[in-house]
Amino acid sequence: MEMRAVEDIEDIGEDLTHQIPPIAFSLSDSFLHSHCSSCFHPLNNPNKFPPLHPNNSNPIDPNSIPSIFYCSQICSSLDSYTHFFSGEFHLFSIIQSQPNILSNTTTTTDIRTALRLLFFFENFGFLSSNGRICGLLSNIEKFENEDDDDEEDEILGRIKDGGRLMAMARRMRDGGVSGVYELKEDNLVEEIVLGQVLMNSVEVQGDEECYLGNAIYGPNFSWINHSCSPNACYRFLLSGSELVKEYDDSKLRIEAAGDETVLKTWVCDESKFNNGICGYGPRMVVRSTKPIKKGEEVCITYTDLLQPTAIRRSELWSKYCFYCCCLRCSSSPPTYIDNLLQESASVHLKESNTYSKEACEELTDRMDDIISEYLLVGNPKSCCVKLENILKGFQEEQLKEEPSSLQNLKLHPLHHLSINAYIVLASAYKIHANNLSALHSEIDNHISEVFELSKTSAAYYILLAGVTHHLFLSESSLIPVAAHFWINAGESLLNLVRSLPPKTAGLNSSSKISDKCRSKCMLMDRLGYDLGSDLSRSKSRRFEFIDITSSFLACVSNIMPTVWHFLIDTHHHCYFKYIKDPMDFSLLGIISSPKLIESQTLLGNTDSSCVHRRCIIFEDTGGGVDKQRSNIAQLGIHCLLYGEFLASICYSSDCYLNKYVRNLLFDNRWI
Repeated sequence: MEMRAVEDIEDIGEDLTHQIPPIAFSLSDSFLHSHCSSCFHPLNNPNKFPPLHPNNSNPIDPNSIPSIFYCSQICSSLDSYTHFFSGEFHLFSIIQSQPNILSNTTTTTDIRTALRLLFFFENFGFLSSNGRICGLLSNIEKFENEDDDDEEDEILGRIKDGGRLMAMARRMRDGGVSGVYELKEDNLVEEIVLGQVLMNSVEVQGDEECYLGNAIYGPNFSWINHSCSPNACYRFLLSGSELVKEYDDSKLRIEAAGDETVLKTWVCDESKFNNGICGYGPRMVVRSTKPIKKGEEVCITYTDLLQPTAIRRSELWSKYCFYCCCLRCSSSPPTYIDNLLQESASVHLKESNTYSKEACEELTDRMDDIISEYLLVGNPKSCCVKLENILKGFQEEQLKEEPSSLQNLKLHPLHHLSINAYIVLASAYKIHANNLSALHSEIDNHISEVFELSKTSAAYYILLAGVTHHLFLSESSLIPVAAHFWINAGESLLNLVRSLPPKTAGLNSSSKISDKCRSKCMLMDRLGYDLGSDLSRSKSRRFEFIDITSSFLACVSNIMPTVWHFLIDTHHHCYFKYIKDPMDFSLLGIISSPKLIESQTLLGNTDSSCVHRRCIIFEDTGGGVDKQRSNIAQLGIHCLLYGEFLASICYSSDCYLNKYVRNLLFDNRWI
């Protein structure tokens, strides 16, 4: 099954669906006592409302069973019926009486979603439909038919164990015996529905970009297939505690195509089961990231696109049981972006130091061990040292004990392992600086060390944004990733300005960076002048993107060299010496593809020379520190505004990322 456009989608950033409500969803175990299980919003303690049993006006004692909570009586009334009559309440009772029952299934989130989904199927007669339930696949038979595959065995084990728990909770709900965890084989329906959840549910992201829970949607979303070069993305809308609104005015601009038997039974028309949809919970909107022709398939991504083909295919097979054959995966020779992500030569040192597949796997394991140790022990300093040494090629004497296959092995600066290292290093240096600042907030030598750590963190965030932008030029579906990294880079730069030691503070608190550069900057004119307003749609978002990207590159190319030099000049590691400019990788000898820009219709000409009004580098009279402070703040504002613009294309102008950027800017003296 697949979804195709019913009309030409000529622009990017166009909604392809109305707000699609979930047919089942569950809050993650980690947030059961801190967030509302109906709307997913944080609870306002002590105003936590327990579920009300529909047949009893008295609330259930929250201390008797580790149940769920709501932010209001409205949310409680919306969700309590499903909570009790799906078997979710009884599942909690089982877990309380048998604490070790989750030894093989470490979370109840998928199981609870499956109980709610099965309750929906029962109520509206959707339990039999030509091998599918509600038109959704479970893929259980594929897992059962796989031989000698540990990952498939693990998923099948989760399905079997979870199916037994579901069956037991449902028997308790129906008045059955609540004692022992019975080993029955007659749990096929429960297993199928749990398989559907594992195959079709999506992780709901909150405003803090954290995983809040999962949700499963009808065929209008679930039938959208995967591509490693997708033309669409999606966003969530979390409703508040107010009464849920009816459908919005947006129309459905996609339709189902595929197997005729399935289509006859499950035409992708939500009116078939609208009466059963819960009507609340996290809603979903699908949005275009590329122009789409009428009849063209609409695709999203199911995996991390900053990984090479082999890893993407492996992850997709282990989780969804399909072998990806999209244009990017099937390209021969590999696409420009995949060549970079899996490049094995030390091009940035102009050496022919290639290494074997075994060495790459060994290096991957080594990095995984370092990151796992960091997450477990929480020592950011040790993590930074070890990852930096990997990036430098294990040249330090203290690492001579490394396997010979890894000694002097140097990663390409745009290799996927390098990108993973940058992500961890940016965060680890930031955490290390925050920890040190909290412990020694008034000691001068530690203030200086905190500042140097913050500079290094900002440098890695900038490098991530520059790397992503370079890859984005050849794979425009990376626009959501680019938006996040530019916003992270901008925030890190403004935080760095605020962390300047008091004795070197430069700008007066009343100064406004934007007032100094707006007259010379098209980007500030377009994006920063009237905060809170949406961009004019007098012309297409596609051409607006070309203009704004050109303006942004012109400004950044002028400001970046001096800021980058300041960020890395005292760095005690040598890795940054290979990166002269995080926005320009031509000096590294890696731009060899004549098809660098894959989607001319989207990206157009982004040559910074076509823009005449560039941002100035400040020539403040207050000294070198004042000048650098101004330039860093100016670059940070540009990164935030550009990231905000990209986010408005992916998610809409009022998405949480844009609100976050506006809060960062309004909360300071920058604009």
